Amino acid sequence: MLLDDVPDKREEAEHLYRNIVAKVKDEVRLATTLTNLGALLYRTGRASEAIVMLEKAVALLLKYFPPTHPETKLTANHLAVARKKISADRSFTSR
Repeated sequence: MLLDDVPDKREEAEHLYRNIVAKVKDEVRLATTLTNLGALLYRTGRASEAIVMLEKAVALLLKYFPPTHPETKLTANHLAVARKKISADRSFTSR
């Protein structure tokens, strides 16, 4: 179980992810951490913030892996879900 899967630990998990993002030098590890942070932000109702992190992660991953690589596909899927959520929210509020 991940720390961010425990509702009362999500704030702590976000803090840890952001610290790692600020310190990690390896771009693939950075992309993985951005993916995890983006997923956490999405799960806590912050899809717009998640999109920013996930876009950065996808861009980094595409420097090292093809679009068909499992890590790239996973992150791109998270990004698509977050974008769909924003799109649905905008559609709902414009009614």
